[in-house]
Amino acid sequence: MLRKLFLLMLCLLIWGCFQQEPTIYIISSYDKQDICGNPQVQGAKEALKELKDYSIKEFYLDARRLSNEQLQDKCDRVVQEIKLTNNLKAIITVDDAAMQCAAKHFMGKKVPVIFTGINIPPDKYNEEYQFLIGRMPIKNFTGVYEYLFIKRQFALLEILVERIQKLAVLYSTDLVGEALKNQVLDEIKATPYKDNIVLYPVSNIKELDMAIKDISSRKDITAY
Repeated sequence: MLRKLFLLMLCLLIWGCFQQEPTIYIISSYDKQDICGNPQVQGAKEALKELKDYSIKEFYLDARRLSNEQLQDKCDRVVQEIKLTNNLKAIITVDDAAMQCAAKHFMGKKVPVIFTGINIPPDKYNEEYQFLIGRMPIKNFTGVYEYLFIKRQFALLEILVERIQKLAVLYSTDLVGEALKNQVLDEIKATPYKDNIVLYPVSNIKELDMAIKDISSRKDITAY
């Protein structure tokens, strides 16, 4: 009798140790103080307050400061920890670095993934992952992306400067800068503005200074 009672207590103890409350992970592309990523993280946490008995865990990839190699390494470490979770319910990603990290490891898996704030259009991701038919998700990924309304910005600029001859687009060559540049080009590719763009990629202060001087010296660039 005592042996059976001991075994029962042992089983209950083991079961209790392995039981985990449902967990939702939020993966942000940037650091905890980032002015773009943090409001989205806080918004997600506020919305999730309505869910009782859920554990919310956050990861910050710090993509603005890490090299691509360091970013991939951090992504792999984050994913490894997530995969060890016994009661994983969902993953929320904030911006493109987090989306790319999650897509690489969780696309087509059982866990639901909700992306937010991506700048690379979903159609571009769909070319690699085939998770959409039109705008209908057919895999475990869904979410929202940012639209810059560049065509409207051009119309506003034309009111201010009468006529735009050339518009300089000054962008960083990191993940975020490239994504935003590509989104600008994608939004205006079917408009008359597509031939008015002059691209200035910069990766350091010296290149930034050179780009600014070149923009200032060109009379055909009327806005940037």
